[in-house]
Amino acid sequence: MTSTMMSSRLVETVMINVDDFADNFLTCGTCFSGYNSNERAAKLLPCSHTICRSCLDRILTNETQTETFRCPICRENIAIPSGGAASFPPAFIVNQLLDLLATHRRDVVPKCFIHPSQELLFCETCDMVFCSECRGRNHAIQNHVNDSSCLPVNSENQDVTTALEGSSSNAGLNHNVISFNVALKRCSEIMLYKMHLCTQELNCAQEAVTSELERLTNNTSSCVESINSRFSEILALVEHRQGELLDCVKRLAEEKRRALTDQLSLIETERELIHTECDRLKGVMDVRSITKTISYLNDKLDSISGLTEPRENAFLCYQDCVGQYNQHNHVNMCCTALKRTLCSSTPSVVPGYYSEPPVTCHNESNLRYSPSHHNHQRSNVSSSSATLQSSHQVSLPDIARCLAGFGRLVVSTTYPALCTARLPNEMFTHLSAKCTIQAVDYNGRPQSNSGTDPIEVTFTDPRGHLVPTDILDIGNGCYELCMISPFSGIHKLSIKILNRPIRGSPFSVHVKPTQKRIWSLKDGSDGRGLIQPFAVAFGPYPVRPSGASSDASQVDCSTPSDFIYVLDTGNSRLLVLNPADGSLHATVTGEPLSGQAATGMVWSPDGLWIVNWRAKQLFLLDPATEQILSSISSPLFKEPTSITRCPLTNRLFIADNGAGCVFVSNPETCSVNVFIETSIYADGTVNTSIRHSTLIRTEANSHLTQPRVCKLITGLCVTNSGELILSTGTCIRVSFS
Repeated sequence: MTSTMMSSRLVETVMINVDDFADNFLTCGTCFSGYNSNERAAKLLPCSHTICRSCLDRILTNETQTETFRCPICRENIAIPSGGAASFPPAFIVNQLLDLLATHRRDVVPKCFIHPSQELLFCETCDMVFCSECRGRNHAIQNHVNDSSCLPVNSENQDVTTALEGSSSNAGLNHNVISFNVALKRCSEIMLYKMHLCTQELNCAQEAVTSELERLTNNTSSCVESINSRFSEILALVEHRQGELLDCVKRLAEEKRRALTDQLSLIETERELIHTECDRLKGVMDVRSITKTISYLNDKLDSISGLTEPRENAFLCYQDCVGQYNQHNHVNMCCTALKRTLCSSTPSVVPGYYSEPPVTCHNESNLRYSPSHHNHQRSNVSSSSATLQSSHQVSLPDIARCLAGFGRLVVSTTYPALCTARLPNEMFTHLSAKCTIQAVDYNGRPQSNSGTDPIEVTFTDPRGHLVPTDILDIGNGCYELCMISPFSGIHKLSIKILNRPIRGSPFSVHVKPTQKRIWSLKDGSDGRGLIQPFAVAFGPYPVRPSGASSDASQVDCSTPSDFIYVLDTGNSRLLVLNPADGSLHATVTGEPLSGQAATGMVWSPDGLWIVNWRAKQLFLLDPATEQILSSISSPLFKEPTSITRCPLTNRLFIADNGAGCVFVSNPETCSVNVFIETSIYADGTVNTSIRHSTLIRTEANSHLTQPRVCKLITGLCVTNSGELILSTGTCIRVSFS
């Protein structure tokens, strides 16, 4: 055994020298002659030693006086049998070794054509062949500068592995030099390994296609049985229609089977090409030819990967009417086109369907039968068909016309491996994002008809929980997938068509927690930054009567119609912003904003209602003219902080934390009334809600509403349905009644 430790690797090789092996095990220990099958035949002594027949005869001839002789190796006394040397058994192990060496040829190491006495070596690093005398040529001059790198090699004794560190063009490389016959064996082993990989891939492809053929056969049988059972109710008229559908099923199944069989033939052809290419190199000692074959096999591995996916599928579904195919197994199915109602008194062609007369369609799907007890909904049912469903008093032509449109076969030519999905560029939590799925056939052509492909979509959040999704069939071979996730992080989107993943599936979708802002506001026109911005509103300037102001009728086309109003309480001002770019349009000051006490604001068609808690008043401000149009005050106000407006009634709701109440005001009459009141009496009872309203805590598993809730209101709003929502740390919904 030779064990050579390199600077970066250790290569160990075990080889047996045939001559040394014969000298030690296949040579007589007395005469030192090799064993053979004639006069030097090996004989086994009782002491387990072996000598040749010639030496045994010589020893027995000298021992004529005694009946024993001594073993020439261990000197043990051995009795002479009556038959002499011929009576000793042959050494079977030695004979077997002789037969082994005789039947197996020795490895022949080619000689250098320049130095015929030197055996060839092979450098694995440089992929070059040379001998130990070629140090001054080519390989040694360029790479193996160190004289110790190319030593004479005895190929029968050992496998040479030398670490070379070149100092020229390949400086720093570790060169592995081995005997040429070893290199030839290694290359042959690599070739056989690559051939095994190719064969293994082809076997997997054959199993997949065979399994698909078996499923196709089973599904075809199931579909045939279902059709037979459905048409057994009406005998005479049904037989013709039944035969047509059966022929259609068989033809479709035959087309699918033919496509799958052709693929099997192609797989077998590729297998034969690989075996032929490898068999051609058996016994060839050209490393470059073997290397080319290895490269050829590597290319084959890439090309035959397309054969692992069956080019046809086993989807073949029978339906009594459109809209029966449905499947939901923790996935969202999109069969919108299947819900299109289609039923006519004459044979018709349904997109994606086979009907009478059968025609070739371009959309396929899984051989299933939808039983008749499913919900049949048809929009265009003839009067005779409706009579047939309600009564048996119909004529034979009516039944014939109905049977002409009864029963459809759904198929699809969609090839899932080529179907693609266009993911959204960005996705944010709680916001809807759309993904477009494009269905194509085996040739990459988009499907013109859609709705028959069973699409399975699984969208999971980072915790592994399913996120609900919706799929819409656009109708041109595309499907629109809508996704809304409440959690941020990397989500997994798996899309399957015909129970096969599309290209790139599963996808990783990064859901971001927040959107990137379009613009931001830092300070006003005077350079002062925002200080305690309490409220924001959106809407146009109030519309004044046409004769109220001469300037009001002059509208600047460059001025936006809507504005964003920011209540900068700390600076006692109102900032009017352009919503497009956040630029400052105007700065409003005045009495409603004085004293750093304006804490609430709401937009109305008449202007902005602003709450000033120091003045304990509500002001209706025109932001265009900075005029106070109206004001509301009441002795009930103690510390009004927030305000909102009902879009249904135009009433104002004011939260007063000082009074612990929510007031309601009519802007037209300026009246103020208590809408919600919470106060604690001496006996500990709670008087809530003067109005017939209900307070509901939306926080799950929370205790009953506490009396101090209305003293902790930080904001309020009214929905379009008329519900008042209070923000008190935990949301409270007040339903109007």
